[in-house]
Amino acid sequence: MQKTKALFGVFAVTAGLIMQSHICRGAAWEGTDDFSGTLAKWDTTYIHYSQPSDGFFLSGGHLQFIKTVTTTGYESSGLLIWPKSLPLNTNWTVLVDAHLKPLSVKSSNPIDQDIRSAVYVFESISTAFSPIKRRLGTELGNGANGDVIQMPGPDIPLSGGGWDFTLGMGFDASTKTGTSFYYPINQQSQLVILTSLNMSTFTNMQIMLYGLSEYWAVGSGEHWLDNFRVSGTANASPNVALVKAVIPSFNALILGRGYQLQVSSDLTNWLSQGSPFVATNFNMICPEYWAVDNWNKLFFRLQLAP
Repeated sequence: MQKTKALFGVFAVTAGLIMQSHICRGAAWEGTDDFSGTLAKWDTTYIHYSQPSDGFFLSGGHLQFIKTVTTTGYESSGLLIWPKSLPLNTNWTVLVDAHLKPLSVKSSNPIDQDIRSAVYVFESISTAFSPIKRRLGTELGNGANGDVIQMPGPDIPLSGGGWDFTLGMGFDASTKTGTSFYYPINQQSQLVILTSLNMSTFTNMQIMLYGLSEYWAVGSGEHWLDNFRVSGTANASPNVALVKAVIPSFNALILGRGYQLQVSSDLTNWLSQGSPFVATNFNMICPEYWAVDNWNKLFFRLQLAP
């Protein structure tokens, strides 16, 4: 434990063990693709499903979806299938980053003009699409209802903040329940759960990446998928681990005074931690803790806040 005396205040650092929950990885399997190489990992049978010139192409380090002509004469789609079936006795998570040009940049709004970017877990190609739609998925799309996350049930409108999202699904092997979700790329704290599906009667589960344009021409850079990853673990129970941590406590404070907590590893370079606070008691406990491996080299002090 380190104690440091500072201007108008003294505090002690309480060392302890803080419990953190994490998923314990057993006999895990996973697959990833950043689409910077080839598509050798994938089943590409339906990659240009509607037209040889349309569908999915590798370009610019992304899996790009292309439709060459704006027309109501045909719609274009592309499917890329992960050839490995997902196990029913394993928790798994599927994630892929998606970019789709917003509807607001388009100049007209015909009724039948959806563009979609999606990831699905499906049982078979024959039942994955209308009218059966035996699948779990997350769709990023735009069309007659504007810019939306599409799912079974009402579309969820989106506005602002760009048009780049992580689409995902998770599977709980203990309940055989799949859950679809999305969040803005690199902002997992903003995860939104979309729907859950009991998948206990599925005899097969495979992953599909999907692109569609019902009307609009789609050029390079407008509609792409990237950073695909799927991972799982045979251990369906969460586990608890312990990490070393310190919690500062303050004493000899002056009521009404403002203080700033600072931290250093060498007693020379000090960094402010958190926002300044006003003393409401002579003795107070910091609401935060620091996870540390070597707590003999972590120092704290209080400074008067401006």
